[in-house]
Amino acid sequence: MQNTENSNLLNNWIEELNKTIIEINSVYISLFNINGELLFANSAFSSLIFDIPHKSLINPSFEQLLILNNSNSKIFEGFLTVGDYVTINTSIYAHIFKKENQILIIGGIDAKQLNQQNITLHHLNYEINNLQRQLIKEKTRLETTLEQLFEANVKLEHLNTTKDKFIKILAHDLRNPFNAILGYSEMLTQNYSNYDDVKRQKFIKSIYESSANTYKLLEDLLEWAKSQQNNNHFNPKNLNLIYLVEDCIELTYYSAINKKIEIITEIEKDLVVFAEEEMLLTILRNLLTNAIKFTPLNGYIKIKAVEENSYINISVSDSGIGMTSKTLDSLFKVGETKLTQGTADEIGTGFGLLICKEFVEKHRGKIRVESKLGEGSTFYVIFPVKK
Repeated sequence: MQNTENSNLLNNWIEELNKTIIEINSVYISLFNINGELLFANSAFSSLIFDIPHKSLINPSFEQLLILNNSNSKIFEGFLTVGDYVTINTSIYAHIFKKENQILIIGGIDAKQLNQQNITLHHLNYEINNLQRQLIKEKTRLETTLEQLFEANVKLEHLNTTKDKFIKILAHDLRNPFNAILGYSEMLTQNYSNYDDVKRQKFIKSIYESSANTYKLLEDLLEWAKSQQNNNHFNPKNLNLIYLVEDCIELTYYSAINKKIEIITEIEKDLVVFAEEEMLLTILRNLLTNAIKFTPLNGYIKIKAVEENSYINISVSDSGIGMTSKTLDSLFKVGETKLTQGTADEIGTGFGLLICKEFVEKHRGKIRVESKLGEGSTFYVIFPVKK
């Protein structure tokens, strides 16, 4: 009775109901005949189907709906999946009726379904955010790894270059003195009785000088090779600079006295430098020895140190023979060092300065030199101040 009354009431609104059913997007309506031909579909349902409309009914399929029977016209109520397995499909909550060889589908989005979809989307969004954070972490880790690989590659290239130059030094600088030693030794062995004492002494002196040069070169090579290793003991601390300088002056005292060289120091007694003690001693000793070696009789050497702009600037100046621009360019380059003689024929290899450079740079400092031929040289060593 109530349904009849409702039907009569709605008869006056048939036009409006029909128009709304066709245009509304929240209700899905379609009508098929049992041959699968689509007789009607509102705009909402039309948006779900593909080229062959009845094939767009996936679960249950159109064929499955055909075999469903019921005591009344409604043959199915539940979720109907419409669309395509490969691309896009949508589930709607549907009421499906069969009457007079026609199948009517009326459906919409169920509230529970919407809630479940929202929950699913929320979880999916959470997982996406987690994945995004993980990707950012992985990207950062990958960038760090790439930076480390780049740094390792640079170090490896440096080591390979150093190794090649080291081999070149061994092949060139060691071969020449050994050729002299072997040559003079062979001449003495084969013709000893044919030479007078003056000739023999000359050969023996040449053998001694070549041996001494070779020994000095080997010592410097070994110390320099040690400085290339990353496992060097490195434990910098605050050191009173004047005491270290005085120790080095004491070690080189007799070399300076023999050449009547005056050593002048201009360092404040409380000046502190943050450095590894043995390395700093090696740097100072090499620079002072180098200055004595190339300073003639009655010359002078001045050692100064001042604090400037958060740096300790140490300088060692001499009144020696100075250097050409070509010599200056090759001072701190591996493979371009060569045996040199001081103003009193002292033996030099150039490796002492390479060691100084390695040790200064290990402290994140800098070393440079200013010199002109005949006007002496000044070496500058700059250390950062630890606050």
